[in-house]
This record gives sequence, structure tokens and C-alpha cells, in this order.
Amino acid sequence: MAEQFPYRDYWHYHAKDDCARIYPGRKKRCRHARNGDGTYADKRTKWTRHPDDPVEEEKFRSRFGNGNVFRTPQRYRNPERPPNGAPEPFVSDFMMDFDHGESNGETARLDTIAALDLLEKSGIPPENILLTYSGSKGFHIEVDYRVLGVHPHPELHKIYKAMIEGELLSNMNLSSFDGSIYTSRRQWRMINSIHLATGLYKIPIGIEELYLPINAIREMAESPRRDWPFPGPPSHPSPMWNAWFERYMVLIEQEKESSTVRKAEALQEAQNSLRSMAGLPPCVEAALKHGITEEMVKSGAEITRNRATMFLATALKAKGREMETVKSKLLPLAESILRVDKSAPIQQVKSSTISCINTVFNHDYKFNCGLPRKMGFPCLSSCPLHGHRIGKQRRSRSVIEIHGRPHPVGREEKTIEQVREEIPGKALEYLQSPDAGGKILLITAPPGTHKTLGIKKLANELFKEKQMRCIFLRSFRDSALNFQEAEDKEIWFEPIPRLGVKHKSTGEYLIKPLCLFPDEVSELIAKGYLITRHGCGRNDFCRLKPHECSYFRQFKNKKNWIADRSFLFTSYVKSFNYIVIDEDIIDTFVEEITIKSRDIRNFLERHASGTAIGGINEKLSPALKKILRLLDSVLTEPRSHLSPEHPLLTGKILLDEIDGRSQSESLKDLLRAVGIEDREAQDHPVSRSEVKDIPPKFIIPLLDILDFEVFDRPAENALSRISLEWEESRGYPRTIIPVIRLRTRKELPEELEGKPIIILDATGNPDLIKHLFGREVIHYNPHVPMRNQVIQITSALYGRRSLMSEGTLERVLPAIDKSAREEPETLLVTHKPLVEKIYWIIKEGILPSTLAVRHFWSLRGSNEFRNYRQIIILGAPYPDPYGIITLAGALFYDHKGPCDTAIIPNRRDSKTSA
Repeated sequence: MAEQFPYRDYWHYHAKDDCARIYPGRKKRCRHARNGDGTYADKRTKWTRHPDDPVEEEKFRSRFGNGNVFRTPQRYRNPERPPNGAPEPFVSDFMMDFDHGESNGETARLDTIAALDLLEKSGIPPENILLTYSGSKGFHIEVDYRVLGVHPHPELHKIYKAMIEGELLSNMNLSSFDGSIYTSRRQWRMINSIHLATGLYKIPIGIEELYLPINAIREMAESPRRDWPFPGPPSHPSPMWNAWFERYMVLIEQEKESSTVRKAEALQEAQNSLRSMAGLPPCVEAALKHGITEEMVKSGAEITRNRATMFLATALKAKGREMETVKSKLLPLAESILRVDKSAPIQQVKSSTISCINTVFNHDYKFNCGLPRKMGFPCLSSCPLHGHRIGKQRRSRSVIEIHGRPHPVGREEKTIEQVREEIPGKALEYLQSPDAGGKILLITAPPGTHKTLGIKKLANELFKEKQMRCIFLRSFRDSALNFQEAEDKEIWFEPIPRLGVKHKSTGEYLIKPLCLFPDEVSELIAKGYLITRHGCGRNDFCRLKPHECSYFRQFKNKKNWIADRSFLFTSYVKSFNYIVIDEDIIDTFVEEITIKSRDIRNFLERHASGTAIGGINEKLSPALKKILRLLDSVLTEPRSHLSPEHPLLTGKILLDEIDGRSQSESLKDLLRAVGIEDREAQDHPVSRSEVKDIPPKFIIPLLDILDFEVFDRPAENALSRISLEWEESRGYPRTIIPVIRLRTRKELPEELEGKPIIILDATGNPDLIKHLFGREVIHYNPHVPMRNQVIQITSALYGRRSLMSEGTLERVLPAIDKSAREEPETLLVTHKPLVEKIYWIIKEGILPSTLAVRHFWSLRGSNEFRNYRQIIILGAPYPDPYGIITLAGALFYDHKGPCDTAIIPNRRDSKTSA
């Protein structure tokens, strides 16, 4: 079949700095476009199609110095690409890409080993696998398509991806696997070509060489491997892979067919409705009358003159206007009210407008409400088209029956009952092992396998038989009320918080505080003071010693403990034989300090008056004073580019701000001049009169972070623990003020060293836990297949912002009401802002009172709804991208590998919006 598909597409790019390497000896090299910031853009060639033979490939290589040269793994039948990007059948070798920048290739190497093992178990012989090192930080796996028994298909890439995610890597956590490579035309670096970013070659390697250290592999890649024995054609295809291909090909074709039918029906509905209505839609009338306004451009709407022309031409075409009539109507508008760029020549405007109109009439372009709405033209509910929701993403309904499905390759399938029995045994085996104190046991069994219950029962037995004490750390909402049973009260103890627990709405105490001065202590804590057993009794409002204080006396209890996860960072852990952590713990490792202008001024004023506060010595060096004043000037008079539109600015920008204001004295010189006495912190009494206006303790972490940013930051790592952000002031009138935020990682206490730790988390990441604790991880991850029916209805209407609108919610409520009345034991999970609105709807009788409602992320570790028979998930949870960056900055700021923090907005055009 290979001779029937003899063509590949070729591609190349290089940066301006690479010109000398690619074109040695040339005086006049290729031109690179200049960016707005003065840098040069990469030079990129267009995709070109060539015969798949060594001569053509060598010509292409030599033309660009064998650097950053690519060809597609896809092979095509025709020597030219179809017009207008029409799909064409192709064959393609099966590829897998493993790329992990943070570990400099080490994580990718380990994941590649795991993937090769899975391929062998699925029936792919090692001699039919081509393994290559990419020349940078990744590895590639290639398998001849004939080994898999596949045949040509225009969406073979989608079938491959579905096979991998559904069969090969199901329930596997291979963090370096790149699933974005499965496209209809994929750039695939040529073997023995140069990776211009590193100067290394992409080389083939043996499977046994993959077990060498990554540095040894990189040394081999310093030169090409010319005479490598590449795999030949297979003797027979793999029956398992051929069965997978046939199954997923049918699924992909069914999905495509239903999507095409839905789209065609929606577009035809729009044409019929528009043709039958009396006048023109409001969006068309507004465009013909007012054109493109300045407000539309300033709002950031995706609008251009050509797009507006296309939209108006499709509308007039649907109304039955002739092409020449449309040209005479739209040409004057294009030259006047549709021109965004007034400097464009009139002749150019005229020719492009005619070209747009010709395209609409000569091809099957149809009117679509989504385009004018995206450009910002008015879309009124009074419009006859509005009720049809033409142009919005249509709902797609797919029912997935998950039972009897083959288990993933290399994974033993287990029942829930088997896992429930195994969990206590795995924990006991770990606790009895001699190296338990040097490793961590991570149990990622799925919900319903009684992870918490099984470990709790084991802890009961160990306490009764061997007096082994356990501290069970949970999130604060999971108190002992949800944990203890009647027979456990003699074994488990929950410490009472110093400040008690108040009801969020009423402010009444649910648990009364043990401290005699809760208000005073809460103000100290809010100001950043760590209230310990040594510092608490030294304040003028409390002179009790630890053995006299009810709060500290409770820590003498010798039972097993159920405690807040913050206890992980205290010295109390030394009293326990082992530690169990239930659910996610990442946030507990991060501490945040906010600095405002008033804090800096307050600090400097009190030091000027001779008062020692904040744990800093009375003698404040001139260099430290100058740094604080510079920070104050940044917060008081931010420059124009530090606008509230940017929710997060990195430490580098803040450092540039400080340096720009230090004039002759650089920040490096100032930090070197800060004496050691400026960093000496010590506990000291705080009087009641000082509680109201003392600043937080920010000097020591600030100096530590600035030192790292200026002197020790790895060049490849763009993460930061310091940022300049914007927040709304609490006073009246409300204003947006700049603040500096420091994020530091909490360090584990020395008492934790040598203590066995068990973590129960269904979504736990072994690599992340290894980084946080600095220990090897024993991972128990059983495969328990789902045996439920999942009905998925996807729609753009179900986004968070859209669901908060009354119209969208009203359309969704009847379906929820019908499902909840048919099955009373129903739980609705949705976005947090929507929960309160749903509660009021239930009170008004629109939804049944038996319906339980909770928000995303509120059910982790909870068994409250384990007997419910139906769950409705409304919307989809998504993390805050800035929150992820700030969390990563606190935890991985000193990582040696490259790390980028760019957030790329997902902008869709009219071709991809559907």
C-alpha cells in the first residue's frame, strides 16, 4: 500500500540567530520580519509536497542546512493538496511523543519505557518499533502502520488518538505524553536532522540504550547515526490493534456524520427563517446603518472589514439579492463606515470587498448568527432568528455504556470489593517495612473503595493492639462528626481550634473557643503573627503559661487524632507513630503575604520612632529603608503599563520597576548592602494597643525572595514567588489598588523526618508528592472499571457565565426537574455561584425538594451521597490559570529545568467556532 501513497508534506523554520549555521559563508542571508518589540520573527516555509524518497529528502535537508527540517508521518496519494483544504485519505505510521521540559528529558525517558512495555504487551514486537531521541528533551516512538492492520482514512489521526486514550494509556499517568500531535498534518522532525535549539541530532536509539542516563543519550546525539537498522515490514498485523482500529473508526465516523448533519440542519434553518421574515435582522440593519463603530473596536470584538462584508453578503444572498445588487450596496459602505483602518488605500478596499462578495456567491457560504454576534453587532430577543439559537453551538448527546469493556493493556482489572480488602493490607505492609520512614505510600483507588474507612479501621486495630498512634489529617470541613462512629470515641480525639468555629451566616459559635482572648488573638493572626506556646503567654492581655492554658492542655491527649492538615507543619507530629493525609494537600504547602503601601509606611514610621516591631532589629540599614521606599513608590504611583487589566505581573516586572526607580544605585547593590542584623527575627511581646496597626511580618521573606530573584534564579525558569497584582479596596468608595504578594512554600518540620506517611487521594500525582516531601513514593493504583451509564450533553450554553443568565437556566431547568422527579435520590453538582440560585428555585417549588445541590470541589472525600442513584453535573469545573501559575511559583520557583508561564487565550475564528 505504501507505493499507492508516495507523497509527504515537508516544512522548515529557523530563527534569525540560526542563519549563519544554515547558510555558512553567505553574505546575504534570508530576511526575517521584525516584531513590534524590535526582535525578529522566525523564518517559516510553506508546506510543500514532495515524493517520499531519499533523494528528495536529501535535497530538502541540504537546502536548509539539515536544521529544524520536518516532514509529515502522513503519506498522501496525490502530488498536490486538495483545494480549499478539503480532507483527503492518508496512511500514517503510529506515533507517540514524550516531552517533559522540567526534568530535562528524564521524566520523558521513564514514561517512554512504560509506553514501550505497554506496546509489547499489546502485541507489537520490539523489532517493529522505531525509537528516537528528539535532540532536546523528549523521545519519539514510531510503528509502521502495516503492523497495526490499519487502512487509509481521512481522519486516521483521530482514530489513533482515540485508541491511545481509550485502550493503551487508559488510567495511566504519563505526564510527558503529548496528545496534541494527532492532527491531519503533523510536523515530525527528520531523523539525523539538527535540533537548532540544542545543536543535537534527532537520532535512532536501541530500546536497551533508553535505560542509559539522559546525559549519556545526549552525548550520543552530538553526531548523527547514519547506518541504523530501521524496522522492516511486519510478517502479519497485530489482531488486537486491528480490532481496536475497526472499533474506533466506526465511532469516529458516527460522530462525524451526526455533527455534519446537525451543522447542515442548523445552517439551512437559518436561511429559511431569514428568507421568510419580513425585514432584515437587527444585526444586519445596525451594520448597514452604523457600520463598524469605535466602541466595537475598543471592546476587543473579533471584527474586520472583510468579516463584516462576508456577514452582510451572506444575509443579502439569503434574502434573494443578486450578486451585482449586493456589490452596489456594500461597496460604498466598505469605503466609508466599514473601514477600520482608515489608512488603507481605496483601491485595495474596493478589490478586497469585491473578492469577498464573489467568494460568498461562488461558493456555498450561508448566513450564520454566530458571526455577527461575535463581531459585536446587536442580537435582540425580538428577532425571529433569536428563538432558533442559530449559530450557537448545538447540543450533542452521546450515551456511553461502560460495562464489559476490555481493561487497559498491562493492568489487572479488580472489583471494588477486592480493592476494599487490599487497601488495609497494603498500608500494614508499608508500615511494617523497614524503610517506611523514608518513603510515602500513595493510594489512588477510585471513590467508593473505602480508602478512609479501611485505613481508619486499621488505625483502630494498631492502637488497640500495639498502642501505635495515628494523626489523621483532613480538610477542616471533614470534622470528626463525619469521621467518628460510636465505638471510635475511645480511640479518636479531635483538637478544638483556638478560636473555635463560627457559623458563616449567623456568626454564632458552633464550637466554642478554648482561648480566653479569641478576638485579640485573631487580630494578631490576621496581622501575620505566629502565635505559639512560647509567644502566646508573653502578650500583655494574657499571662497564662502553657500548662495553665486550656488550649495547650488538650495536646497532652494520647489518643489517635483527627486534625486539620495544617498540623503537618507543627512539632506535634513527633508524638505520633505514623501520619495519614486524606485528599489533596497542595494548598497547605503555600503561605501568602500581602503588602500594601500603608504597611510599608507604617513599618518605616514606627522604626523611625525607635519602636522595634515585626521581628526586625531596631537598627534598620539605609539600604533596606531605600528598598522599602522604592516599593512604596511602585505601589503609590504605578506606571501606565501596570494597569488593573493585568491581574498578575511577575516578579521580573516588579524588579524592573524597583531598579528603574533606584537611579544610580542598582537593586543588586542595595541587597548586598543589607546587613545581617536586618534579618534577625525574634519573638517579642505585643501590647493590646499595638494590635490595631502593626504591619505583617514581611521583611524577612521579602529579602529572601528578592535575593533569590536577583542572584540565584535559574535562567530557564520563569516562575516567581513575588508578584504585583491588583485588588479592590475595602473602604468606600471602592477603588482598585496595587499590592505586592509574596508566596512562600512552607517547609516541613524536622520532627516529620523518619515518620511513615500514607496519602489517600483518588487523583494524587506521585511526581508532585515526591517533590513536596522529598521522598520516594510507593504507588498503589488499582484499576476498577466503571459500570455505570453516562449520558453526556455538551453545549456552549453550559458555560459558567452563560448558566448564570436567566434565559439559559430556564431552558435547562425542565430537564433537571424531569430527571429529579423520576429519581428522588438525585444530586446536582454545579458552579458555586449557581448553588444559591438553585436553592431559591427549589424553595419556590420549581424543582423538587428532594434534589440535593452541591458545588464543584466540595465533595472530595465525602461519603454523604454514596447511596444516591443519580448525579447531574451542570457545567464543567475549570481551574483559574493565574491561580495555577502562582501555586507553581511557590512550589517550583527554584526548579532547574526550563519553565514558561505564558497564558495563551483560546481565540476562535468563524471556521473553528462550531
